[in-house]
Order: sequence, then structure tokens, then C-alpha cells
Amino acid sequence: MSAAASLVRLSGACLGGTLFWQGFVHYLREAHKDGVKQRTVTDRGGNKIKDTFFAGSTDDTISDELKTGDIVFFSRPCSLMLPCGAAACLGTKAAAAAAHVIPYDHCAVVVLRNDGTPDLLEATWDQGAVLRPYDERIMRSLADTIVIRPVHLPSNRAPRATVDEKARTFAAHWTGRGTAREQLRSFHGSWRRFHQLFERYRAQGFVIRDKTTAEDTLCPLHPSAMLVARFYQDVLDVLPRTDKPGYKPCEDFLPGDLLSAKLRQGATRLQEIQIRNR
Repeated sequence: MSAAASLVRLSGACLGGTLFWQGFVHYLREAHKDGVKQRTVTDRGGNKIKDTFFAGSTDDTISDELKTGDIVFFSRPCSLMLPCGAAACLGTKAAAAAAHVIPYDHCAVVVLRNDGTPDLLEATWDQGAVLRPYDERIMRSLADTIVIRPVHLPSNRAPRATVDEKARTFAAHWTGRGTAREQLRSFHGSWRRFHQLFERYRAQGFVIRDKTTAEDTLCPLHPSAMLVARFYQDVLDVLPRTDKPGYKPCEDFLPGDLLSAKLRQGATRLQEIQIRNR
């Protein structure tokens, strides 16, 4: 058998294996989503209180206590993702472990609606910034570990209602059509991120990249961590901005860096809440 024929067979096997993996993962994810049904919560008189995806009172209680700015961290099985997502997941976890930060591969920040219902603002590699109901997002996630890290803002800061409104404006900007959302889902940028994750892995610590080129400016290391860090800078004002001591560019954050970054103006992180730990 010639070398060319062997190469063709090998390429065909790789392509077939990849397509099978994609199809199987897609089937598992869709089956999991279809298995999660919304339920209606009623009082003793049968009057509807709300619709929710949660099946237990503990989850409902946690949902009711969430505040704008609380961060939800995910550790997901990389094998249950499509190839590009799996590579990004593995790269994120490896880079975080090398830097001795908790190897979460994803994160999202809580944004409360006008009625107090929590949504999660996050960014994905293919969709950019998205805002989804908290209960639906948690129930449909395949993550092995999900934890919440609440943030406490001192009483002398802006009223919570003002923070909530500012957060909703921020979310509308990033999830709307335009440059902001496209910045987080650029296919070209995704390939550059793999190189940057490798550089972060080699450095074994936080790396502030040179932002003098447009390509690096528009290419966050981890889209969702960048979005949450920007939220903490622009909405909560508890991470240093460019003109303040201790500033770190939000484009260079991994999810675990959000736990080690020093908060300012009296803000503190509260004890984590375990949502899922398989």
C-alpha cells in the first residue's frame, strides 16, 4: 500500500471519528436538555406562583437569594463538548492548573431582572455574550461541579436597585447585535486563544499580553471570564481600572483568576455555595 493511500485512509478515519464524536455529543446534549422540563409552582390554594426548572425547594431558595454580581463557576467534562469546545476546555483547565488557580473552565455572572428573577450573563465560543434564565441554565448544564461565589457590597455604595439597572444596561450592550458581541465569538480569534492559552500554561501565572495590536485587543483569553471581569470593573467598580494600582486587563483573565483578584472599595467575597459536586 502506498504512502498516499495510507494517508488517505488515516485522514478518513480521523474525519469519521470526529464526525461520530460530534454526532454522539450532540445527541447526549440534546437528550439531556429535552429531559429537563419546566414546572409550575403553586401555593396551597392552587394559585400559580412562578414557573421554574428546579425540582426542589433548596434550589429555589438559593435562586431567591442570588444578587447581581454573584459569580457562578462551572467545571465541565471536556469530552462532552464538540471538538473546538473540548480543546478550549482542556486548554483552560491546563493553564489554570499550571498557574495554581482553581481549574474552572467556565463562569457567568448573575443579573437580576426587574422582578428579582436571576439571569446568567456569560459568553460562549460560538455565540458570544448571552443572557439566560439562571434555573434553566443550571438544570441543563452537564457540568460536574457548579459553585456560586456571592459578592458583598458595602452599604455605603450605590443602592442595589441602581446596581441592578446598571447591570441590565451592561447585559443589553454585550448581548445585542454589534461589535461587542462579535468580539467574543470571532472564529479567527478562537484559534489565537489556543496559542495564548499555551503561553499562559508555559508561564505558570498571570500573563499581561501586549495589546498594541488590534488582533490581541479583540481576542480575550477566555471570553466569559473577560466578560465577568469587565462587569466587575464597569458595573460593580470593585476591580481596578486602567488608571488604578493593581490593574489587570480583563482580556487576560481565566475563570479562576476571578477568585484571586483583589476586590476594592470594601467589596468582599462570601463563602461559596455548592450547587453540584459529582
